[in-house]
Amino acid sequence: MDVVLGIDLGTSYFKAVVVNRSGTILGLGRSAVPVGDTSESVWEVGIDGFWHSIRLIIDEACARGGVMPSDICGVSYASQANSFLLLDTEFQPLTPLILWPDNRGLKNDIELNNFWADKEYADTTGMSFKGSEFAIAKVRWFQKERPELWSQVGHFMTISDYLTFKLTEKPIGDSGTASLLGIYDLYESKWWKKALSVLNLPESYLSQISRPGTVEGTTASFATEYLGLKSGTPFSLGGLDHHIAALGAGAGQISGLSESTGTVLAFYQSPVSFKLDQFSCLGPSITEGEYYRLSFNDNGGRGVEWYRLNFAEEYSLPELDKMAAGISPGSDGLIALPEVFRESDLSRFVNVKTSHTHGHYFRAIMESTAVSLSSLITRAYSDNENPKILATGGGAGSRIWLRIKAMITGSDLITSSSSEPAAYGAAMLASVAAGWFESSRDTAERWVNIKETFTPGKNTRKELEKWLVEYQKVVKKYE
Repeated sequence: MDVVLGIDLGTSYFKAVVVNRSGTILGLGRSAVPVGDTSESVWEVGIDGFWHSIRLIIDEACARGGVMPSDICGVSYASQANSFLLLDTEFQPLTPLILWPDNRGLKNDIELNNFWADKEYADTTGMSFKGSEFAIAKVRWFQKERPELWSQVGHFMTISDYLTFKLTEKPIGDSGTASLLGIYDLYESKWWKKALSVLNLPESYLSQISRPGTVEGTTASFATEYLGLKSGTPFSLGGLDHHIAALGAGAGQISGLSESTGTVLAFYQSPVSFKLDQFSCLGPSITEGEYYRLSFNDNGGRGVEWYRLNFAEEYSLPELDKMAAGISPGSDGLIALPEVFRESDLSRFVNVKTSHTHGHYFRAIMESTAVSLSSLITRAYSDNENPKILATGGGAGSRIWLRIKAMITGSDLITSSSSEPAAYGAAMLASVAAGWFESSRDTAERWVNIKETFTPGKNTRKELEKWLVEYQKVVKKYE
């Protein structure tokens, strides 16, 4: 049986789906990202652990789908951003994979801070963001704190560059993942030489870059020997996970707007012109000359998992979801301040009562996240009072959370037929590489359907207006 493979290199989980020609997910494989001890704000994944996880998710997806890895006839991926490793001149890893939440980057690097403050930075890269979590901040850390290791470096690769290189033996990457590094000239579609000079990063260290969706060769020996894929399987470059998830959920087919509630919140809009603002970044669409806009907020899905692990470990997330669904809007006055996970206790909850249950706390976190999403939508999009927004990320699996988001944002939240839009979007790109379709738009027309729509509900929205005013007052007071 012919199938294609979509790989999602997420922050919390690696996932893989195998999909047949009709667009049916036959099998899903998933594995928690094997990150080590993060107590010192170091987020690393060992190379052996990375490949073990990739093999695991492919084998699981194939086993569940009743197919063999050798049945796969097209491969692509969706990738987290600013996660990377350093390699020597022979392409041998010098470091583990260093994930974007890693916070070792230099915080008082005057030269780097001046680089970010220069207006040319945003004008050239389409980026308005900066900080120690960016890969280039950690590169500077290696240059200054580990000079002996840095002297051996011959290559810098993002996590998806490395996946691509090992599968195809080509040092190539996609412009979507590259654009979030802050050293890519987005308008001219090339590495920005001035930035590389400022950062003392030779261009020869970097991968060659092509647009997401570009078919870049076929799988080579490592993919066959270690992952069981047929040699010569067509490989398509993927892109940034938020972009590819939006594609898999129906961006361009159902709506041009998408939200992702994962580790962080993200709001996606496409197509847009090459126009910058201080709260978002631009990225390259699959179509030449088109761009998407992304806005982020840290008050994402991390909070619900934090609460479960610290205060309700005996319950599963679905069980806590059910408890939250039984609580009235406003959580009986309980308010969760944004990013409750900043503390190890319940100090970021306000108006606490002894009568509050797990359901109240869980719903309060969901409501807080929904308010943060609403601010992202309002700031980025004002053309329609009731926009239709595709829901992606882990949060899209919670129906009560989707209802809460619809009520608080005043938007229609739409889920598509795929439960794993990032991996599914990657499979859509793989279907083009396999020759099944001419373009990902053709694939979307055949594969993507609306599953469910969550509407604001006028009466509930009215009831929440007073609560929203109170919520904003409380947040302003405590933040």
